[in-house]
Amino acid sequence: GFSMNMVKGASFTFATNVQLFNVAISRIISNTGLAYGLSAWYQTSINIVGKKGLEITHVHAGKELAPSAMYRRDSFPNLKPEACAFRLYDDVIYSASVQYDEDAGGEPNLKISCIH
Repeated sequence: GFSMNMVKGASFTFATNVQLFNVAISRIISNTGLAYGLSAWYQTSINIVGKKGLEITHVHAGKELAPSAMYRRDSFPNLKPEACAFRLYDDVIYSASVQYDEDAGGEPNLKISCIH
């Protein structure tokens, strides 16, 4: 079965015209499983706008698990803990898109740090 040990800061699915402006996602911590700062699923369109568009910091997966070779990428139902700042899921039929400004006021408006 699925153990539901996943934490997400924000998630969008089949969402259009999403605009992120001055959004901060921080301290997303999963004690035993996956941790995603932001996930965008099928046929989602996100535009990160403004000088302070989106900042994702301190995303931690499996914080309470001791180091072990027991969990693998394909261990079910509990997958090996994975931390990801910005997870994008799509396919050829339902594409997802993300746009951001690489030079909004002199620096990118998408900032990512401290992902473990």
